[in-house]
Amino acid sequence: MTYNLKIAILYIPMTVDHNISSALDIAADLIARSAKLQPSTRLMREKFIARIRRKNALPTFQSIGYWRNYIASLQLQVAEFSTPLMDLAREGDEDAIGQILRGITLLQEAVKNRPPEGERKRRVGRVGNLSKVREGWQKSVYEQLNDKWKPAFAIMALTGCRPGELNGLEVRPTDLEGVLLFRIVGKKVTEHAGQAWRELKIDVRGATGADELIAEIGKEGWTVKIEDSAQAITKAITRAAQRAKLIRLDQTLPAYACRNAVASGMKADGYGVEKVAASLGHSTDECQKYYGRARAGHKSGGGKVLEVRTARPVKKTSRSLGYQPSHGVGVE
Repeated sequence: MTYNLKIAILYIPMTVDHNISSALDIAADLIARSAKLQPSTRLMREKFIARIRRKNALPTFQSIGYWRNYIASLQLQVAEFSTPLMDLAREGDEDAIGQILRGITLLQEAVKNRPPEGERKRRVGRVGNLSKVREGWQKSVYEQLNDKWKPAFAIMALTGCRPGELNGLEVRPTDLEGVLLFRIVGKKVTEHAGQAWRELKIDVRGATGADELIAEIGKEGWTVKIEDSAQAITKAITRAAQRAKLIRLDQTLPAYACRNAVASGMKADGYGVEKVAASLGHSTDECQKYYGRARAGHKSGGGKVLEVRTARPVKKTSRSLGYQPSHGVGVE
């Protein structure tokens, strides 16, 4: 196998003249970790490597997020080329051993060559995307969207669901006027993390696209069918935001802006951390602190979460102090 780029791995304490046994142990660990990756994570990392190969050069920017993804993606690359060589290497095949040793040595060298922590820039977080837009931005985007994307955008603006959770999402009427039930099949779900499903009962009156959504589902309910990628959804939202003059032509408005807006609205309304986490599809109350800010609650776009049900209870952690509600509202 040939290398036209340096490749890297998370720092592993070893010298360049590490012995064969430790090298094989490292390769085995990388293979084991790669086997646990979610398909979506694996695909993301493979695309990351493909982009670098197409350009045949590393990007000029030095963001922390870039280096984290770069290293994780190349860990996967080394794991994949080492997999068919492991049995041969353990049997003493010199060519197989040599390839694994060269890969791990290059990985270690690349880690040493990456910019120091202080020189790597922090990327703008997803929460920061809300600072680009004004109050009522959802209506402006909705009006500029193609009809194909309007129901999807209205649902994301109401529920804060991930773009990848749209396909198969169920919307049902309830006995209460203006209140809809959304059943979401979760993404980013493992044995110990995420929510396999969650149900949100939301008062949609006055929210962007709510009247059209109510008309769409009728009395029987409706299942969303969207086979487009999350990137396609973000492109559609970005174009609409540009046409509405919410952002510049060189800016992007990701679909996750809806997720952060919903979290911001809930925090501004004083919902407890467990309910915010449950609404977002988290299994612990820690990750919600990275979504939304109470001070941005006026950009939430309407809709009020009345009740949340999840596949498993939200675990309390000691590290969820990123947001403190003014008055707690628990998970039903």
